[in-house]
Amino acid sequence: MSPRILLLWLLLHSLALPAACPEFLPTEPARLTLKHQQQTVQAELAWAAASSEPAELQVLGAADQQLLASIALNHPAFSGSFMAQPLAEDADLDGLADHLWLVNQQGLIWRVAFSGNQLGTPVLLADLSGLGLQFRYSVSLLRTRLPGRLAPAVWKNLEQHLLLLLGRDPLSDQDVLLLLRYSVNPALQTFIQGAQLTDRTELSDAEQQLTLSAADWRNLLATAGWQMRLNGRLTALPRVVAGVIYAPLMRPTADSCQPELAEHQLLAVQLHTAGQVYQSRQLSIPYLANGRLQLQQQVDLSVSLIWANTEQQLTILPVLRRISGDCHYCSEPLQLDARAFIRRLATFKDEQGAF
Repeated sequence: MSPRILLLWLLLHSLALPAACPEFLPTEPARLTLKHQQQTVQAELAWAAASSEPAELQVLGAADQQLLASIALNHPAFSGSFMAQPLAEDADLDGLADHLWLVNQQGLIWRVAFSGNQLGTPVLLADLSGLGLQFRYSVSLLRTRLPGRLAPAVWKNLEQHLLLLLGRDPLSDQDVLLLLRYSVNPALQTFIQGAQLTDRTELSDAEQQLTLSAADWRNLLATAGWQMRLNGRLTALPRVVAGVIYAPLMRPTADSCQPELAEHQLLAVQLHTAGQVYQSRQLSIPYLANGRLQLQQQVDLSVSLIWANTEQQLTILPVLRRISGDCHYCSEPLQLDARAFIRRLATFKDEQGAF
């Protein structure tokens, strides 16, 4: 390609891209519960760096920001720079964090045993660098279990860790939502590369009509995960409610990034497949400065999704839906009852002297 043709190609493509936008996503510290000086405390994780010292991960008291522990990141297994907040895992379900999941900006992901202020040997779980994305945000680490009749045969352990990440395409300046699947059993975990993720940006006609076959469903869940390229940028980190991912999305105009001039949408997709739960995966919502998603319980115990800031409160989904175990694509209205307020805090496998 000659320099003149290359210059013309770059010019034409740059005109189609939205203007570079400032960052809209708020940063919140990763929170975890741990044992410190024989006491159970709430803590936060934060990155710290100095020009003369290697970067470190600091564990701070959530109440007073007191430094409880610090973990140097000069281990030879680590590489690149880190911005995304680490995610905490409670592997033995005793209510205390015992592992951290870290992702660097290039898309390398490690699982690290964590005890007090001690960092174990990092285990590399994924290399997503081939996707060419920038990873500055982690969304959530979920522990989930599907009924055996819905899970694919390759799930030797029906419990899965679902790692939800947010990447940024530096060429289009648009966001990409990614989900990676791992067995809860470390012995069954496999190394994941970006090419293994199924592209879920577009849905087939069958899926849009909610006629996805059970075989196609299981084939989707048998993959390492999925990625979905968004036609804009998120203005808040996604929330997962009853197996559905919700996130507000902004589509800037080609020559402006002013939020009041942009088109705003709500993204709502099925957690396991990024499939459709409502009539569409995206619906229009009004612009609200510093808008946040909130849940509101109704008199009939159904749940509404509220789009609100300090001045306004708008109902954008009157009745939320939840994924159902009745079939592979089933969903049903989300109802809160007494069981909805029961949360598993810990599992005690061996207890003595209880009586």
